[in-house]
Amino acid sequence: AWFAYFAPAGTPDDVLDILQEKIALALEADAVIEPLAKAGFVMIGSSRDEMAALQDSDLARWKQVVEDTGFEM
Repeated sequence: AWFAYFAPAGTPDDVLDILQEKIALALEADAVIEPLAKAGFVMIGSSRDEMAALQDSDLARWKQVVEDTGFEM
């Protein structure tokens, strides 16, 4: 499992860059790291491009699982 933040489509790149920078700083703070680590989380920072690639990869994998199992709602 992974967690990420998302912004509305069309958010300017300079705003996304600031969000990325500030969130990365927050994820380095002991006050953030310690409780999350105690809950079993591992902090891995990544770029927006790396997150998009992970999201695309997971989407393709789970799409295939759904197709292979014939699951329907």
